[in-house]
Amino acid sequence: MESLESYRSKSLAAARAAFVEGCWRDRPLDELLDLAERAGLETREADRIRETILELQGDLLVASEFARLDRVRETAAKRFEARKAEVEAEIERLEDEVAWLGLETEAATKTAAVAEAARGRVRSSDLVPAVATLNEIAASLRQRDDGVKAAPRTPGEAAD
Repeated sequence: MESLESYRSKSLAAARAAFVEGCWRDRPLDELLDLAERAGLETREADRIRETILELQGDLLVASEFARLDRVRETAAKRFEARKAEVEAEIERLEDEVAWLGLETEAATKTAAVAEAARGRVRSSDLVPAVATLNEIAASLRQRDDGVKAAPRTPGEAAD
């Protein structure tokens, strides 16, 4: 035989479960109040339970999207890593290009400085004919050098 206390406890537990289910199913307030009274809940406690269930319902909506959102996150992370690698490779390539251009500029600057110094020596020399321009003399010297390089040597000539 079941005791009244045991029966009462089971009835209150069943009524409480009905109240919780009513909150989850968004039953009208008058029905929830009736269920809360049957469960022996005071109004404040019933309101607290109802508010907690409302929060859990919001969490459930977010949680139900977890798998989809996790796939979105994973895809975004993969795209990020791939693009990051591309950008880092491009940065490295550009840094190499800038370094090469720096070396090229340095070499061109040194060559230009040598040419500038040579031009200054030629202009300051009193041994350059007054009638000739520097470009004419340079062209003449190039032709002479090209002719010397192109002329065949005979076995009897001594190489300088």
